[in-house]
Amino acid sequence: MTTVLFVKANNRPADQAVSVKLYEAFLASYKESHPEDTVVELDLYNEELPYVGVDMINGTFKASRGLELTENEAKVVAVADKYLNQFLAADKVIFGFPLWNLTIPAVLHTYIDYLNRAGKTFK
Repeated sequence: MTTVLFVKANNRPADQAVSVKLYEAFLASYKESHPEDTVVELDLYNEELPYVGVDMINGTFKASRGLELTENEAKVVAVADKYLNQFLAADKVIFGFPLWNLTIPAVLHTYIDYLNRAGKTFK
């Protein structure tokens, strides 16, 4: 069975956002044409995603080397690990997002920061 992660990064209603209409249409079509697949939907605007900062940077470095983390480091690394592990467990990943002011929404950028982990998603 295939696991598909649908990541949505737009909190505007569908009647105001082309990317949401496309996301919803693709999601419905995919579910219909792949009923045997497990579909996991992740709406980033419904998640608490702390920005990457000193605790995340130090914590992921320490964790990769088996060092002890502070309480704050452990807290933010656990959040990032949750999303990284979900991403790594998926066989397919689909992103639905707009371009606002020629860039991606901050919440999606933060999520992508969580996925960029030395030794996990790159060497």
